[in-house]
Amino acid sequence: KKILNFGDVQFFADATIYVCIFVSQKSGDKLPVLACSLNSKNYHGEFEKEVKAATFEFPAENFGASEWSIRNKLHDSVLQKMNVGTALKDMPITINYGIKTGFNDAFFIDGKTREKLIAEDPKSAELIKPLLRGRDIDAWRTEKEGQYILFVPWHFPLHLNPNIAGCSKEAEIEFEKEYPAVYKHLLSHKKKLSARNKAETGIRYEWYALQRWAADYYKEFAKPKIVYPNMTSVFPFTYDVAGSLCNDKAFIITENGEGGLLKSLLAILNSNLAKLWIWYNCPELMGGTREIRKVYFENLRIPLDNHELLSQLATLADEIIAAKKTGEETAGLEKEVNEIVYQLYGVTDAEEIESVEKR
Repeated sequence: KKILNFGDVQFFADATIYVCIFVSQKSGDKLPVLACSLNSKNYHGEFEKEVKAATFEFPAENFGASEWSIRNKLHDSVLQKMNVGTALKDMPITINYGIKTGFNDAFFIDGKTREKLIAEDPKSAELIKPLLRGRDIDAWRTEKEGQYILFVPWHFPLHLNPNIAGCSKEAEIEFEKEYPAVYKHLLSHKKKLSARNKAETGIRYEWYALQRWAADYYKEFAKPKIVYPNMTSVFPFTYDVAGSLCNDKAFIITENGEGGLLKSLLAILNSNLAKLWIWYNCPELMGGTREIRKVYFENLRIPLDNHELLSQLATLADEIIAAKKTGEETAGLEKEVNEIVYQLYGVTDAEEIESVEKR
């Protein structure tokens, strides 16, 4: 049997197609399976050479009734070693989705508009929060100035009134009275804001409110947090203490209590080993991109019992964040992070480490 999987490699300029060729013949013997898996990130156009280099022999038992996994044998060994510790979903952390506006042009504002709204009415500042969009996120620390979001919950400013169950004219009257500059700004977008989800806008919530405002967890954004994009090819995880809100192209990780895990987790997630895990365990999109969907990502396991190594990682994370603030080079510190994460998971074989570094 042979399996040739070319993923998102595009052999024809005008055709988008995922090619997987399965060749088999009837046999009473359980013969090994030759399998090759390529994608647009690691395929460079030398067909015969690259197919040969990426082809490995797998036991027939690997191809039963359950899902099949075709991957580099060294990577497979490393991933088996990573199957230790506590899954993210069982740790004292919370993973949440960003804010969904329904119409970004109305709620996303730049620094100039922020200054204008505050000049017109100083109370406007209460509703203007720093914004981190998924596409803007850098590893470790992100500094994107001049990006803001107007945080306007359903029924605002009567959003804490439990008696309001649907669109409230009373809330709109109070909003216009208490925040006239922001109300006026949103009013200029009323037509398109009102054209959002017809089953909800003007029924469940007012035309000027965010479509999804994280009603059950909006306070989490004010905490120190890890932020990461939901779709990415480089897998950056950043640390935010500015109380930034995120759009619906990003997720946040916050800690429950004062366990001090967040910085250690940040270092692990920015390591090459974590990137390998994400590469193989999160859904593949075009161009080598992965969707870090919570249902898959929360299964990443973290060895929490090695307090010494976790402490070292937290210290390195602090040093890297501080260095990035001043524009210093961090390659040496990030190399240390990778080395410690290898130790944490017991990945000590030089050939295995090299395969991870060259992923």
